[in-house]
Amino acid sequence: MGSAVRVRLVVVLSLSLLVVGTPQAGAQTVGRRSCIGLHACDGNTGDVGTKSCLGEEACFTNSGRIHNHACLEFRACSGNTGDVANQSCQGEDACNSKTEDVGTHSCIGLDACVALQGDVGNNSCRGDDACHQTTGDVGTGSCHGGGACNRASGNVANKACRGASACTSNVGEIGTSSCQGIDACFFNQASVGTGSCIGERACESNTGTIGNNACKGDRACSHNSSPRGPGECNGPPVGGKGVCEP
Repeated sequence: MGSAVRVRLVVVLSLSLLVVGTPQAGAQTVGRRSCIGLHACDGNTGDVGTKSCLGEEACFTNSGRIHNHACLEFRACSGNTGDVANQSCQGEDACNSKTEDVGTHSCIGLDACVALQGDVGNNSCRGDDACHQTTGDVGTGSCHGGGACNRASGNVANKACRGASACTSNVGEIGTSSCQGIDACFFNQASVGTGSCIGERACESNTGTIGNNACKGDRACSHNSSPRGPGECNGPPVGGKGVCEP
């Protein structure tokens, strides 16, 4: 091959590298108007949708799939490894170090879902510290309110644990539409059936199994230690004590 031909070949290859760029480990796509902010997507390896990862370190070292309008504000999804659906993980540190998947409109608020290790359904974990370090799975429309489901380890069904500090540090399985009210099922230690523990401080620090449609009323079954069957312990407080409160 002549020297002139070799020179032309080298020039063509060099131009090709300039156009194509150096190959990168881990294919990644970034949507329009995303990754805006100081170090917003530094070290990120996950795909990012439209208008997502907005804020300082918003998706710093993230490896999960980020959909649209998600991971907004400072470190919102920094270190995240799970999937984040549309309009989720909004708030400072909202999903920082989260490992599991989050549905739409979920994990909204300061530290909501930080270090989360359970899956979260749609419209859940809404409020500052809601689902902070939670390890159980959270259904749809659950864990609403500041501190709701904070550090909870028991699985939470749909439309449950709604109210400030509802199900904080809970370890029992929570049924559908249960534990609704401020401090409802706070530090609960036993399983709760469907439609139960409704009212302020209902089933707070409870250790007895609760059946369906039971313990409905403010302070109902608060600090209870006995099993309660379906439909038991319902009614308003009497003399400052909830029904079935010892």
